Amino acid sequence: MNEGMRKHCFLLPEYVQHISGDDAAIEALCQQFRMIFDRLGRMHAVHGDFKATNWIVGRDGVLHLFDLDAFSCGLSLEAFKRWHKKDVERLLANWDADAPIRKALSKMQIAS
Repeated sequence: MNEGMRKHCFLLPEYVQHISGDDAAIEALCQQFRMIFDRLGRMHAVHGDFKATNWIVGRDGVLHLFDLDAFSCGLSLEAFKRWHKKDVERLLANWDADAPIRKALSKMQIAS
């Protein structure tokens, strides 16, 4: 990431490392994931590639999703459920099973 960008935001892996050990910050981040997943669900939309580097977090702690080249919207319910599950699995795969962020996201039951 270039120096100008670094002044304004973090890639998700950097941010998670930055908040490591801060349960309140991890919970706040998970709530933002929940809100994004809820919005995508209302649109029957999937991202298609939830690798950690497709998320940025602003210095204000606000989570943003980008790299939308595989984004699909308005899917049938069956297709949405199938692809949503893959999105969730890809998101969780960014961290080891014992990582606090993964445990917190898993508890949220974002797979519907």
